[in-house]
Amino acid sequence: MSLSEWLTPGAVRFGLHADDVSTALAAIADHLIAVEPRLALHRRELLQRLLDRERMESTALDNQTALPHCKMAGLPAPVVCIDRSEDGVPFRPGSDERTHLFFTIVSPEDQPATHLKVLAAVARFLRDAQNVRAVLAATSPSEVLEYIQRWDRSA
Repeated sequence: MSLSEWLTPGAVRFGLHADDVSTALAAIADHLIAVEPRLALHRRELLQRLLDRERMESTALDNQTALPHCKMAGLPAPVVCIDRSEDGVPFRPGSDERTHLFFTIVSPEDQPATHLKVLAAVARFLRDAQNVRAVLAATSPSEVLEYIQRWDRSA
């Protein structure tokens, strides 16, 4: 499964500004809604599910990235978005490291296997430090999408 097949042109956004997990996830929820307007009717539930998942265990990884994710009813397919924060967000409790890249996934509740496949595709991408550096250095969202498409073709 390729990562780029889940990314639409509006899926990448720069300029996330947040001072904490809740504020970051609220902004990310709004981005998800912009990508998939059907989520607008369930914004409160979407945000709560992202927060609940984060409270179970932080989705922040050790490479300035995080992988927030949840499942919701009523979606036809997974929704994936990428948010970049130039200043970073204190996302992992008890850590001074700031998170700069958020790859967020919301999958249909009735498609757990697809959810795991999308998570695996994102994790494979984020495992390579070169990929993280490329997304952090990109000058536009379209450059990020093009990079991921090239990565998919070479993987």
